Formats: sequence, structure tokens, C-alpha cells
Amino acid sequence: MVICLSPQISLLLVTTLWILLPVSYIAMEKPSNSHDPNPNPKSYKEIPYSPLESNSIDDASETRFSITELFSLLWQTEPLFIGLFVSNFCKQLLVTGVMTTMAFSNDSVAPRNQYLLYVLASGTGDLLGRPYLGYLSKCGIADKFAIRKPWILSLLNVFIVIFMVFVAWFRFEFLSHVYAAAVVPLLNSFVAGMVFLNTFQFAGEGLSVVERRFCRAFLTGAL
Repeated sequence: MVICLSPQISLLLVTTLWILLPVSYIAMEKPSNSHDPNPNPKSYKEIPYSPLESNSIDDASETRFSITELFSLLWQTEPLFIGLFVSNFCKQLLVTGVMTTMAFSNDSVAPRNQYLLYVLASGTGDLLGRPYLGYLSKCGIADKFAIRKPWILSLLNVFIVIFMVFVAWFRFEFLSHVYAAAVVPLLNSFVAGMVFLNTFQFAGEGLSVVERRFCRAFLTGAL
């Protein structure tokens, strides 16, 4: 059952969340400091060393792209960019624009809380979809399920949205329960999470580190 809180209690909880920031920082810093019993810095002046030669000029020149190289990288990344944008757009549109037109008045969940259930299902799908290769790597089969053309999965997101538009319009009876309807945004977000993961994993594949970094930075514009 979905818990409904009053606006006063909700705002009070939100205003107290800042306490988690220093608590989280202390929790992360504590293990790193526990490994070194002596907090005082150690000096190793007795060890001879020679300074490394500076290649800052060469490194700076390598990070500069010409106009031709820039457009070439953008052209190679464009299919991934479009696929990621379409997938993310469909995920948001399904929850905020399609599922909200479906209300189950005779269900145990109140109509005002059904949207919260859809948002929870969508977040669960993201939680399961984005790290799915990490789960499969525990079994040693991650490479078999990696998708080098994730824009193909974006077409599945488009199909789910179009299908749910017809379901909401014609009121098909196979989705007669709010929990059955919540499976749809969960599945849609799971697919969107797979698109997200594979897009950034294979962006700039076969290119240099600097070029791959540029391609991945360009893809953030699709989010």
C-alpha cells in the first residue's frame, strides 16, 4: 500500500535531508583513514628521484580537434545520441503523459496514488536496467548480452509508448488492475536503462581516450 503524507510532513522530511550529506561524507572518509594508524604525513627525502619531463605542450595539442575531426566524431556518435534521446523521451512520456490517462477507480490503490506507483515502477526499471551487465558479469555472460547498437532498443521504447496510447484510448480489458499496468513502465524503463548503459559503454569504440571522452561528453546532451 502506498503511504500518503501530508504536504507539511513531506516538506519537513525534505528539509532534513541535508543532514545526510555530512553523514555520508564522514562515512566515506572513515574507512580510508582507518587504514593508516599514523595520520602524520611521511617524508621520503632520502629516496633519490629525477623529475619527469613535461609534455604539457604535446598533450594540449593532442586534445585539440580540427573542424573535420570534430564533425567526424559528431557524425559517428549521432546514432547513439538520437537513440538515447528517443529512449529517455519515451520513458518520461509514458509515465507523465500516457499512464496518467488511465485511472482504476475500483482498485485498492487510490487514483491519486496510482501515479506514484508508476513512478516507483519506472525507477525500479532504471535500477535494474542500467547495471544489468554488472549482474550478468557475475555469471560470466555479460559479453553475450552487450548490445553494440542500442538504438535498436530505442525502437522498442517507441513501440511500448504507441501501444500504451492505444490501450489508454480503447481501454483494453487485459490491463484491468493498477499493478498490471505498473509492469509496463517498469519494463519500459528497464529497456531505457539498457540503452543508457550500452550507449555510453560503446561510445567512441576503437578511438583514442581523448576522442572517446569527447563522444561520451556529447552524449550527455541527450539526457
